[in-house]
Amino acid sequence: MITVTVAITAGEALIEVTDDGGAGHPVPRPASGDADEDGRGLRLVQQLAHRWGYFGGKDRMSTWFELKPPATQPKTPAPNGL
Repeated sequence: MITVTVAITAGEALIEVTDDGGAGHPVPRPASGDADEDGRGLRLVQQLAHRWGYFGGKDRMSTWFELKPPATQPKTPAPNGL
């Protein structure tokens, strides 16, 4: 069974995915080929998350990550006439 928990505050979203665990710990890795259905998830998390980690062991494993909104850029005034 897989459980997904999402907690949202004004400044971030915390997502936790829990499953039945496995032989090792979560490690970002590339997919073996274009048609592979696994091997991309943690690479995406690593690229998009502010920070991430895991806890648990052989029988239950949870991977969590925090998403924060991008820093806001100051608006540049439009040139005259636009």
